Amino acid sequence: MIAGFDFIVLFSLWVFRGLYLWVLIPATFLAWISIHAWRQKSSYGACLGWYDWNVFVFLATGLVGVRAGKYIPNVRYVGLVDMSKISHRVGRMRRTLQDLNIDSSESGI
Repeated sequence: MIAGFDFIVLFSLWVFRGLYLWVLIPATFLAWISIHAWRQKSSYGACLGWYDWNVFVFLATGLVGVRAGKYIPNVRYVGLVDMSKISHRVGRMRRTLQDLNIDSSESGI
């Protein structure tokens, strides 16, 4: 069971993710058109997933820190060279966290 303070922190992370996606999606489209489509040979979905995942990891490990570490273990950044291989896509946070325990424990993707 999640403690009261931890619930507030994780809920705030979820709400903030919803807000930053409003800025991240158009900015990622511009970055994909200008750089990532020809440099990393990645699709727009993989590019958006890469940006979303790395911002989420920054928030979960940097700003939230120890509180999120109890509920989201082994979360790591994905390198730029692995952008075209990323399986994370923007979607519901619950699905993302479930996939994290299955898919990314070894590779970080």
